[in-house]
Order: sequence, then structure tokens, then C-alpha cells
Amino acid sequence: MGGDTCAFCPLLTEFIAGGDEKILKLRRVIQAMWGRLTRAEFDILHAVLRGGTDQQWYWVVNEIAFFKGYGVRRALIEALADTTSPAFVRGWAAERLHMHISPKTVDACLRAIEDPSPEVRLWAVYTLGYAASERPVFRDTAIPVLERMLADTGVVPGSWAVRREAQTRLANLRGEDDSNRLQAEIQGILKNPAASAEEERWASFNDRS
Repeated sequence: MGGDTCAFCPLLTEFIAGGDEKILKLRRVIQAMWGRLTRAEFDILHAVLRGGTDQQWYWVVNEIAFFKGYGVRRALIEALADTTSPAFVRGWAAERLHMHISPKTVDACLRAIEDPSPEVRLWAVYTLGYAASERPVFRDTAIPVLERMLADTGVVPGSWAVRREAQTRLANLRGEDDSNRLQAEIQGILKNPAASAEEERWASFNDRS
């Protein structure tokens, strides 16, 4: 990343001004910038997270996560904490933070597991589990929280229950025996014609057979 020019600024400004109708073009411009980003370009995108449409917020969160530096992690943490934005935006900010693991990321996700939205809690659980898996220094902090989230029955439409995400993350952290038990439970769900759509979705997503 870097450079003092702002080659993409005119396009970013144009497509942001175009609203949701220009979302696809905005995404393509941001993707074309992967690997290089100027401060001015980042500032334009960061401003969207404070005044854009819901869809602009979501897709800017999604795309800027692939950049390092220029306050990207801070911008994602701000998006996660912004209770004026929709739950699906805040939840996705929590998920994208798994690409920016740090003590501040972990702290932000620890706060987010108290969010009233199951979608925010689910993705905060995901990133906490990922952080503990990738950096053992976070295990002592994350594991007790993940254990507590096993009691969270909140369900995210189109995904699954928060407790199921916590169960998956814990099995990944605890080793082969827990992973084997998880897979046995998954097979039971997949063979159960009475399983809910959310349970089937969770089981299919985590099936390793």
C-alpha cells in the first residue's frame, strides 16, 4: 500500500454518490485497489461508514478488511460498535475483524457478545474463537466466554444459533476428541428429517465427512 497519489478518488466519489445502484461498481473499484491504498482513498471509504447507506456500509466493511494499515482495524471496530448501523453491518464487521487479530480486536468482540442482536453475537464468537486458535495468548480469555455462549439460543436467520457457533469454535480449540464428538452430532442432525433449517445449515457447513 502507499503512495501519495489518489488515482481512485474520483471513481470512489462518483460511485459512492450513486448510492446503492452503484454498489457493484464501488466494490470493483475497491477490489482493484487491493495491495495499494492511499490515505485519501481510505479517508473516502472511512467516511462511508459514518454516512453511507446500509448496503454501502456493509460492502465497504467487507472490502476494506482486505487492506492492512491506515486504521482499517480501527474502522472495523468503530463499525462494530456503532449502534446506529444495522445488525447485519455490525455483525459482518465482527466477522471481518478475524483478518485483523489484535488485543483491541479481542476486546471489541468481548464487548460485542453482549449485543442484543444474535447476528452480532454470533460473528463476535466466531472471531474470538479464530483469535484463540491463531494466537494461543488469547485462549485463556476466549475459552471461558465461548463456554458461556453455549447457553445463547439466539438464532440468526440464514445462519444458525449463536450457541452452535460457540460449540464449533470450542471443538476446534479443544482437540481431536471434541472435534470427533462434534462431527458425530453433526451426522445425527444431517440424518434427522425433523431438524430445523438452521440446524441443517450449521451441520452442513461444519460437516467434515
